Amino acid sequence: MGHEQTHAGNNQAVSAIDVQIGVGDGVTNAMNLILQNGRQVTHPIEESLRIAIDGEEVFSGFTFDQVTRKLVFDAAPPVAAIISAGFEFDVPVRFENEQLIATRTVNNAGEVSDITLLELRF
Repeated sequence: MGHEQTHAGNNQAVSAIDVQIGVGDGVTNAMNLILQNGRQVTHPIEESLRIAIDGEEVFSGFTFDQVTRKLVFDAAPPVAAIISAGFEFDVPVRFENEQLIATRTVNNAGEVSDITLLELRF
């Protein structure tokens, strides 16, 4: 797994307003965690998850459902409320090839010239 975060700056803490993930409709209480490019995140680091409603961080009233891979609110956010989030997340990957070609160098150490990883989409 690769490890990333929503905050654009390197080595900066995530913020509850890093990315907008939805708008409340007063009925829907579950939504996907998404990035600004529209990509859905299915493996957030739950301890890092920070949520804001209309720019105000909330510290309770939500969970991340491991089965549906959605953020679930205890009560649906109000109509027109902007829901934003910040979090660290893992990116599931696999090797592109089934074989790994390694060579020995002069000092008998191993060397691999090319390892390509492909992101797994769920």
